Amino acid sequence: MPITVAGWGLTDYSPPRLPAVLRQAQSVIQSAAYCQRKVGRVLPVYESGSQLCVKSETGPGASLCNGDSGGPGIARRPDGTPVQIGVISLKASVDCDPRTPQVLARVDRVSSWVAAWTAAIEFGAPAPSVVVPKVELPGVTRREAELLASLGLEADFGRRFSRGRYRQIACRRVNREKFKCRVQWLRGIDLYRGGITVYAALPREGFVYNYRYTIRRFKVKCWVTYLHPIQACHPRLFKR
Repeated sequence: MPITVAGWGLTDYSPPRLPAVLRQAQSVIQSAAYCQRKVGRVLPVYESGSQLCVKSETGPGASLCNGDSGGPGIARRPDGTPVQIGVISLKASVDCDPRTPQVLARVDRVSSWVAAWTAAIEFGAPAPSVVVPKVELPGVTRREAELLASLGLEADFGRRFSRGRYRQIACRRVNREKFKCRVQWLRGIDLYRGGITVYAALPREGFVYNYRYTIRRFKVKCWVTYLHPIQACHPRLFKR
């Protein structure tokens, strides 16, 4: 079934680029069996009873991306009347690849819950009970860790990283959900060097990838001159 999705998410992932206006795109709802097979092996949180997945089937296709969450998925009745059947939830790839399916929450399964909360907030009706399901975090691959490290550094350091030379990111696995990466790059007369940890987390707002780092900026001449440059060169420290 054709579906229209809309949102304010990134239009490019690397480098990240935000739209100036609300964007919409056409996609196709896939079968429950396809979604379970393609999405379930990547995202253990996928459940066909409460979610549906979409994927473009022609050309390069359109993809949901960071920032689209909460947007509508709109289908049409036989008479052409638009009706919202989904709420944009998450994607099955780190880099918003249109070749992978994306996941929407099924409106028919949450509409009564939404109505109950509306009644509680607007009219003082009893609030519905909240049940937090047990969720197993999906693992992080080395490719995802390297990509997330690169995107995080580009977001925080801007052109100092994106236009740097001899960029190196070498990651090693800590556990199923975490990688530690050594990073280094040159920008002009400065050498940036340190470590970044990429990990999966489950805060209150839902599953996310996150990162933290400790990176020092040295003058290249000082770095190559001294045996202990951290003590001798007084580098600037960047932490997140």
